Amino acid sequence: MMMLEQNARELGKDFNQKFQAEINKYIGRVKSKRGTVYSNADRGINKAKSGRSIKPIQFTSTVDFQNLRAFEMGANVLGKGLIVLDAGIRVGNVHVDYLAGANWQKRAAVETAGFGLSTAAGLWGGGQVVAAGLGVAMLATPVGWVIIIGTAITVGVVAAKGGDIAGKWAANKAYNIGDWLNSL
Repeated sequence: MMMLEQNARELGKDFNQKFQAEINKYIGRVKSKRGTVYSNADRGINKAKSGRSIKPIQFTSTVDFQNLRAFEMGANVLGKGLIVLDAGIRVGNVHVDYLAGANWQKRAAVETAGFGLSTAAGLWGGGQVVAAGLGVAMLATPVGWVIIIGTAITVGVVAAKGGDIAGKWAANKAYNIGDWLNSL
């Protein structure tokens, strides 16, 4: 724990040196004489150690770190598995159109565009929430982590659905324009 505190102090000092102008501009609006977690590493460390009403996450052994790492790896595998499942469902939809004698090439183009844009939008949206949540991660309690993860999943799903709709719409329009140009 002492090594983590020392690391936090060193990172805080480095942060203050690199962003001195921005920090001074922000700190001018802060009323607390003790400063903020950005200007005073000890304040950030004390906030991270204390818990007002909910016990903060504490890593007191390598087992705790291993459990967190296992959670991270499980989430990573689950996320990639969901992307593969989505791709498989889309391939199945194209195959159904092929067997039915429908325009499976158009369906393949539409599904590919929807898949690409939905995956990109979902990853970007979820990543933005996680990046924003990491700003308060040192202060996060287990409930805070659940909120950050739940929000990231929700935003990722909504962004993916929006990307899917936009991608399919654009692919349909482009395919129809291509058909029209070919008919000339």
